[in-house]
This record gives sequence, structure tokens and C-alpha cells, in this order.
Amino acid sequence: MPKYRAGNSGHKIEIKESWHVLDVGSGHNPHPRADVLLDKNIKDNTDRSGKAFKVKANKVAIQGDAEAMPFCDKKFNYILASHIAEHVTDPEKFCKELVRVGERGYIETPSKFAEILFDEPFHRWYVYTENGKLIFKKIASRERLGLLGKFFYAVFYINIERERKNTIILSNKYLRYISNCIVSWLIRKPLVRFGRLYTSFEWDESFEIEVKK
Repeated sequence: MPKYRAGNSGHKIEIKESWHVLDVGSGHNPHPRADVLLDKNIKDNTDRSGKAFKVKANKVAIQGDAEAMPFCDKKFNYILASHIAEHVTDPEKFCKELVRVGERGYIETPSKFAEILFDEPFHRWYVYTENGKLIFKKIASRERLGLLGKFFYAVFYINIERERKNTIILSNKYLRYISNCIVSWLIRKPLVRFGRLYTSFEWDESFEIEVKK
């Protein structure tokens, strides 16, 4: 069975060539294996850090709510839901819709560590796993790191524009290349490699969740 890298973590998932695949909340970076792309906000890019919605060739794009998807039961063999669960209004509705519409799938979100580190204002939930269960905990009050957090954010996303956030943008293309390489190898890759930045969760048929408010 072919393996594909999913989400920002690069977690490897297996998807048969014959499977019909949905990417929920595909946004600006739709998965290449997805046949259908679903996104609630086509024009509003706020939750995508200012990046425009993208549709790749030979893909079907549909505007719709992930908490009330416009598909019949078990329409898809596999559902990709990368970096959307932390945005939803009602986690129970969202997860029930995934199970209703799909046979199996993959969910990826920032870890709680990443949420504290980056403090994205449009994220509503800490999402993590516990004894095989997917846990949603309401972000009631932000655990900010102050100036240290802002500095780390600016360095981590160097040369990348982010909505409502300050980053370091270098004008010289050679300095951009060098700085990107340094940050990638010294900060981004080690954090991803040691599993600190993302929650990766695969499910088959159904899965348990718990919502802590």
C-alpha cells in the first residue's frame, strides 16, 4: 500500500490507490492524494495566516462546514483533517461528522507545547491523545511566554509572513537562504523529529473523544 507524508509533521499514512479521499479544511496546502477538498472559508484567509485558498488540478473543491459536511454516509474511504480540529467550534460534531462521512482517517493538530509556544489567537482547543482517546481542552486563558515567545516566533517563521504576527523578513536573497537553512536544521527539524510540535492521530471506523471545557 502506498505511503504518503501528511500534515506538517510528515507523519506517514497508508492510502490505497483505489480509495476516494477527502481533505477537510484543505486551505492553502491541500494534500496531493486528496480527490475532494472541503473548506469553510474560501475567501477569508485569517485562519490560514493570510495565505490564499488553493485548488490543485483535477481536484473537486467544495465550500462547506466540517461540522455539517454536505456528503452522504461513508462517502470516503479516507479523510485527511490536518490543522483544522483546533479551529472548530464544536469538537463532538466535528468528530462525529468525520466518522459518519469516512471509513478511516488522519487528524493532525499542534501539540499543547506548540500552542503555548506560538500562541495562535485563532485556535480554540489544545488537542492531544490520552490512552488512545483524542482529548480537546478549551483554551480558556492563554499561557503566553511574553517577549521570549514573540522572539522565538519571529525566528521560527523567519522570512515567512504570518497574519497578525511579526516575523523577520530579510530582503537579501542570499541571507534569506542561509537563515532559512540555519533555522530549519537547528530549530524546526529537531522539534518535529522529537515529536514536540504536533499531535498525530489515526483512526479506523470510529474513535473516542473527550471535551474538557
